[in-house]
Amino acid sequence: MQAVAHMLQAIKHMFSEVKPFDWLMLCVEVAVLLLIAGEAIFAWLHRRHKRAATIRTNALLAEGQLLADSVPKILAGDDCANAWIDQVKDWIKRAQSFLASDAKEAVVVFNQKTLGPYYVMMEVSPQALNWSHDLDSRLKSLRSIMEKPDIYF
Repeated sequence: MQAVAHMLQAIKHMFSEVKPFDWLMLCVEVAVLLLIAGEAIFAWLHRRHKRAATIRTNALLAEGQLLADSVPKILAGDDCANAWIDQVKDWIKRAQSFLASDAKEAVVVFNQKTLGPYYVMMEVSPQALNWSHDLDSRLKSLRSIMEKPDIYF
């Protein structure tokens, strides 16, 4: 207790001969320190958010690639094709929801249909063919988003 009183007495003595200009300079220095600390904290939070969004996007990309690798074949039957189409629709909705919450510009890219020569896969179920092309287009869009995370997140 005596040490605390002694320390308070030393602090009081230290500020006893302070002029108004010194107080002004102290306030300016504290304001600059707070500004620098705020910018550092903001940059750290942004990097953390971008890293988390990139990890989530990468997981969606991997999940979409698994769907692309498991396109139902002609002999699989209608039930298998319909179940796969439902999985693709669910994946698209989850990806759109995630991108809408974290990167609104990325939703436009994700929803954009890419033009290009589509290949006709003879062994793919006819019901799943259009969804397979749609999935392929959206995976390409998601890859382009992953290539430029600074732009979107």
